[in-house]
Amino acid sequence: MSILGIRCSSKDFSFSVVKGKQDSVTLVDSGTITFPKGYSESDTLKWLSQEIEGIIKKHQVHGIGIKGVEPMGMKGKSYGARMEKEGIIFLQASLCGIKYVKRKVKSTIAKDLGMKGKGKYLETKADFSGISGYDSANKNTQESIQAAVSMLN
Repeated sequence: MSILGIRCSSKDFSFSVVKGKQDSVTLVDSGTITFPKGYSESDTLKWLSQEIEGIIKKHQVHGIGIKGVEPMGMKGKSYGARMEKEGIIFLQASLCGIKYVKRKVKSTIAKDLGMKGKGKYLETKADFSGISGYDSANKNTQESIQAAVSMLN
């Protein structure tokens, strides 16, 4: 089963596609894609929808984990822009027939990885070193990997 992990920002989105189980993960694909410049907000959302659809179809994704904004970051213009983009991901998942979609913050990811629901454990106790490419990925891509892995059984 392929799981797509996504971490949006106001300027780009990072994604990862993983397969396997939480204790034996294979990173199939990952990257960071910058939103196009000069597009209206509605055209950017349409573009994002098409990009997400392409990733879903390319990798035959069965579930999506979205790394959401932490409670302290829930304010301002960039928060609103990020929420719009996360909404597009939920919409595209529905259009592609994917029902296993969750928005997660660090504590939820940690809990789903068996770490008592403490977000700080993702940095102090979680070990993602067995995932090829994890250590060289940027922080947002790492967060997309964490969200995806937490969706695996």
